[in-house]
Amino acid sequence: MWDEEATGFEVLMVLNYERNDFARLQEHSLQAVEILRMASPLVTTRMLTSSGSCLAEIGRDMVRAEALLTEAQAQAARIGYETTDLYSGLGCVRMYAGDYDEARVLLHRAYQLAQQEQDHWRECCILIYLARVELETDRPAAALPYSRAIACVAAQMQGQGSEAAVADALTALAQYRLQEPDAALQLEQAIAQLQQVDNKRMLSYVLSSAAQADLDGDRPGLAAQRAEAALAAAQTVNQPSEFAIAWALLLQSWLQLTEQPAAAETVRAFRQQTHNLAQSHQPHIDSAILSRHARAAVDRTKRLIQATPLRS
Repeated sequence: MWDEEATGFEVLMVLNYERNDFARLQEHSLQAVEILRMASPLVTTRMLTSSGSCLAEIGRDMVRAEALLTEAQAQAARIGYETTDLYSGLGCVRMYAGDYDEARVLLHRAYQLAQQEQDHWRECCILIYLARVELETDRPAAALPYSRAIACVAAQMQGQGSEAAVADALTALAQYRLQEPDAALQLEQAIAQLQQVDNKRMLSYVLSSAAQADLDGDRPGLAAQRAEAALAAAQTVNQPSEFAIAWALLLQSWLQLTEQPAAAETVRAFRQQTHNLAQSHQPHIDSAILSRHARAAVDRTKRLIQATPLRS
């Protein structure tokens, strides 16, 4: 009985993930943990893995995710069990912590297993993380093989998922970072595709990453537009790290705009906007639950704010 009930929760978690219902995904992941102690060793290991990997995927309770996955890893070693979700979940945890080299190793092993199982959906999920690892370590050229591989795998999948749109968006983002010809237009088209398929989490990620590229390229006006849209998307899916990154980039964009040649009233308006956004959201951003990448963005923004006379 317990095995069947645990398996039922596993199915619910997959369905919630596919629907981007992260609140229910977290709820069912935690409920599954409560019943799995009564199940067989194999089902217990599988459910620890599923619960931990789901929590790692949504990025809201990474301490618990790591604890569950570490326990699953120990159980799996005892019974000789190996699974894609264990390696992908641990890869997510290491990526969150900023241990990118270890994340690459774990995610590559997860991808090998997914390929062996011909699990195209998991292949796409893992390839997305591999592309993100390269983008977050400022290696956009290294991200391109992964984003293009997502497109190839997505073409083999049935249904109306967002994988093809995600592939196009990551490819366009990497090309934009590399300043390739026509990359700006391709990125705009890819962003529109993500909006059409309603993948708000990836939309927030791509918009924030593009905003960072715009800031680096001295395009603060465009960066502000994209960061503001990223912030709205991140709020919708309640993703703390994506929200914090978008918030930080929007503030950085406005601060950079105050340094551009402009009328005094315009400069004052941007400074007031920056002050208001900083005051309204900073108390709600808990650095303890953010990814290392997000914490770095928030810390940089705080330093910039402290060095800028916002009210002048």
